[in-house]
Amino acid sequence: MFISGSRSWEASAGDPVNGGFLTNQLVSALATSGGESWAEILTRVRQGIHRLNPGQTPGVEGATRRYPFSLAEASADTPYLRPTMTVVGAIAKGTARAPTPQTIRKNSGRAGTDEALVAGLASLYGEQIGAIFDVYPPIGPGGKPRGRVTLTGQVSTSYAADGEGRPVGQAQHAIGKIVSGTVKRGGTLMTFFKGTSAELVKKTRDWAAESVWVDCR
Repeated sequence: MFISGSRSWEASAGDPVNGGFLTNQLVSALATSGGESWAEILTRVRQGIHRLNPGQTPGVEGATRRYPFSLAEASADTPYLRPTMTVVGAIAKGTARAPTPQTIRKNSGRAGTDEALVAGLASLYGEQIGAIFDVYPPIGPGGKPRGRVTLTGQVSTSYAADGEGRPVGQAQHAIGKIVSGTVKRGGTLMTFFKGTSAELVKKTRDWAAESVWVDCR
């Protein structure tokens, strides 16, 4: 596989805290891929980069039908697996309704004082307004949820902070009301489920088995 950061007449960009836009978006897409091929992953990467830097279009050449780090290829019968959403930080409660040009996101937030910033496919935001999600550590749903959020339908623009606390790397994310607990950057949203973690893992496998099959050619 050969992945380029931009076309020959463009310039790749990034920021000093999060690094290059390609690297940042690619790492995020791989972490939430859920069984996608390189071609599907790079489509999401391009969309993410265009939101940050419209003049940068990454390219990919090679066996794009393969799954990441595998010789297996996607077929016409590739199962659809629902994309996940991830916590990328938090902002003080109410900031989304009165943003400032220098709203800096924190690495964690707690119920009552903060709101979660959520990244994922934009189409999921409107679809899941009002839904309740448990937030698990990056290792996945096998552990214990640390918090619970519900998507509000709002979107907020925020910045990361460099080593001196200055705003860099503007990005836009969905807002999640923190219903309970504490959420941290990298936490994965899973549909709220009453039961033990073992039962949740079994239920997740059942949901995957019932997934819709689509033609990905």
